[in-house]
Amino acid sequence: YEGTVVLENAAPSVTVDVSSDISYRRIVTISGTAWDGSWVGVYPSAEESMWAQKGYVHSVQVKDPFTGGWAGAGMATDTSGMEPGVVTGTNHPFRTWSYSLDMTQYPEDDYVFEIRSFDGLDYSEIISKTIKLNTQPPVLTVSEPADGTLHRNDEKIITFSGVATDDYGCPSDCGSDIDNVYIVIEGPQYYSDTPADAVWNGNTWSYDWSYAALPRTSEDYTFTIWASDSDFCIGIVDECVPEVISLSIDNANRNPLIQIDEPNDGSYVETGESTTISGVAQDPDGNVNRIDIEIRDVVDEILIDTITLTGSEIDGDRWATDWDSRGLIHDRPYTILARSFDGIDYSQWDQIEIIADNPPNKDNSRPVFDGSAWVSEFTLYCDAENDDILDRCTAATIDLSAYFSDPDVDQDIILAVADDQHAIGIRIDSNGVATYDPDVMAFYTTEISEWNMEDVVFLAQDEFGSKVQSDPVDFVVIPTIFSVDPPDKDTLSGTDKGIVFQGTGIPGRAVTAYIEANPANSTVVSDDSTWSMLIPANRIVGTVTPEFTMGVGDSIYGQSISDGSDQGSDFPLGIVVAVLLVLAILGLTAARFIEFDADEPLKTTEDDKTERYTRDPDHPGWKWDVEAAEWVPDEDASE
Repeated sequence: YEGTVVLENAAPSVTVDVSSDISYRRIVTISGTAWDGSWVGVYPSAEESMWAQKGYVHSVQVKDPFTGGWAGAGMATDTSGMEPGVVTGTNHPFRTWSYSLDMTQYPEDDYVFEIRSFDGLDYSEIISKTIKLNTQPPVLTVSEPADGTLHRNDEKIITFSGVATDDYGCPSDCGSDIDNVYIVIEGPQYYSDTPADAVWNGNTWSYDWSYAALPRTSEDYTFTIWASDSDFCIGIVDECVPEVISLSIDNANRNPLIQIDEPNDGSYVETGESTTISGVAQDPDGNVNRIDIEIRDVVDEILIDTITLTGSEIDGDRWATDWDSRGLIHDRPYTILARSFDGIDYSQWDQIEIIADNPPNKDNSRPVFDGSAWVSEFTLYCDAENDDILDRCTAATIDLSAYFSDPDVDQDIILAVADDQHAIGIRIDSNGVATYDPDVMAFYTTEISEWNMEDVVFLAQDEFGSKVQSDPVDFVVIPTIFSVDPPDKDTLSGTDKGIVFQGTGIPGRAVTAYIEANPANSTVVSDDSTWSMLIPANRIVGTVTPEFTMGVGDSIYGQSISDGSDQGSDFPLGIVVAVLLVLAILGLTAARFIEFDADEPLKTTEDDKTERYTRDPDHPGWKWDVEAAEWVPDEDASE
């Protein structure tokens, strides 16, 4: 072979397999490829490979972040399997190499490694690689929910939240290497280990978990929760210390509900081709998808018709259907039952009882009830202290003729209470006026609380037997007593017109106030059993104690009241004595100049007599005796 030999050495080359964003768990392992000269990977023969490389790599050096110079650099391991100096078409020394460094004792951070190769004469260019070191697993805490809590809500959502931290990036950006939050859920016939799609705000995390897919039971579930970073606890607990909590989750199906609104329970229903049955159906934790309706004959105890509603026939919570009731027997009771279904469970049956209005005379018009002005509740009061008096209670009256009528001319209607239980206490006279006086119930029970009458229904029937009912009405009976409350103030001041007393009593009764047996004022108890009365200022002389009566029963003495005149008793005693001495001296002096005729008797003038009494236009027939300090009859007024 003849040729020109170039004696200039070509520097070797080196590459690193890993990218700079790869992180390592405690032990850093760097691998790569090195060659001398030029190398295309595979050659037809060893000779061609040798001529291309013109030598071989003797070593690969790795300088770690803690080594100051190349003299102390570490040596990579040749993993090519070739002997030094042996080159083939497909392999050569340091075709692959590897370097490992245990960095367990170093803090988590980014570190720079430098790598070069050597062919016996020259070094390759230096390659710098930055690696991320992980030495500790992340730490996770759970703020909510609390361990051992019970959970059930309409949304079927439980919010998990807490804090996750990791040493990498500290102190400025702790937790920046947190990768994910894992929640393993274990319970009866249930297991899940899907990573949580957590929402992050700094190192705070939250996750909304839906338990809708759990079995429809109420069970306890264990939640094992931890966080992963780039190298620790990915998918498994690994070296992490998980948070373990137990939650009671009530995912049991709630039975649906149903209520029949129309017809009204106990009402008379006019039969026809289209009788409406309607109501409300709800499911607390889902939707109602079917409603079953049954109509039963109460007398014969047989099922006479069924109706099933599904799909669009159920409008949200409302449902309604039309039913052909023409086959019902007149004046016979029937039961309508309904239940709802949510796909898992049925509701309880709701039922009402109706009475068919299907008289033989088809030309007859049914009576009419107009409830537009109907009063649904009356409040009555009874004396709880005096049970042996007349008019012990207030009474309620309803003119039924104002609400019931018959479209047929010259047809009378019969008015009655629909049920016997309420009929014992309610009287209806010949003019159609219904009256309830609660005192009549004392014959049956002395407990006033049992005199209430609820859901009283009145009935109108024509001569052909067609009937119509009223809306229900309640009679609420409240026991009350005669009482007198202390006034807001007990002393007159300034321009006060008087002092106001208040209290309770029987509505319509007169309450009278007396001061020293003389009438001071009177009022009537209001419909709400309260009364208010002003004791006029001119009836309050000194300190007085008003006495109140309500016609029957014992009187009640109110709080003492005053005109304020007796509040000056603390006037300085010295001044009082001085004034009395002056008056005494003046009296003795005047006696020296006054001479009385012993033969002329003393006379009382008419003016003296007049000054003893004062009259008040508000109290005719009475006059105030100044000396006796009391009201006395006015003889002049009686004349």
